[in-house]
Amino acid sequence: MVERRIISSAGEGVISVKGSRFYSFAVSVVSQDEVREYLSELRSRFPGATHIVWAYRLLSDEAFSDAGEPRRTAGLPLLNLLRSNSLVNSAIFVVRYFGGKKLGIPGLIEAYTKSGRIALSVAKVSRYEKKQNFSISVSWADYNNIRSLVSRLGCDLLDEDFGDKVTLSLSVSERLFPAIKERILDATSGRVHFGC
Repeated sequence: MVERRIISSAGEGVISVKGSRFYSFAVSVVSQDEVREYLSELRSRFPGATHIVWAYRLLSDEAFSDAGEPRRTAGLPLLNLLRSNSLVNSAIFVVRYFGGKKLGIPGLIEAYTKSGRIALSVAKVSRYEKKQNFSISVSWADYNNIRSLVSRLGCDLLDEDFGDKVTLSLSVSERLFPAIKERILDATSGRVHFGC
């Protein structure tokens, strides 16, 4: 099985082809809503753009839009870049300002592919790891030590709830979860309650 990857730091690029300007963006996304939000942001940022083409791949679905360019000449090349780089939870957007000269079908495919490649070459890409979300409830006496420990172990803190006990909502690589759970149990001599 091919190792899936994600965009961990966004990349941008710009090229000119026969007078047309192509601004490209390779970004991390986790939902269709996030794709729509980014598209809306680009429409505001580039109000005079002729086309704003996009493609995305999530874990469970993928799609693209030619945004008025001839069918399968713009969005599909971007989707193919995401596929060939084994990227998930990732999107590429390309904003085009028409420069007066038509590029033809092969020229459009080449321009959008080159644009997407440039943004991807600047983006930082890393291995995709499935995350495990979990919660722990600890006494106030154990809170400071556990808060420090989960930070050192690389857990992402999602939320904290302070009541009779402190409940921390956390996320960590699924692969690392068993070892981290063991460390937390050891640090509290078992005085911690795990939840999902």
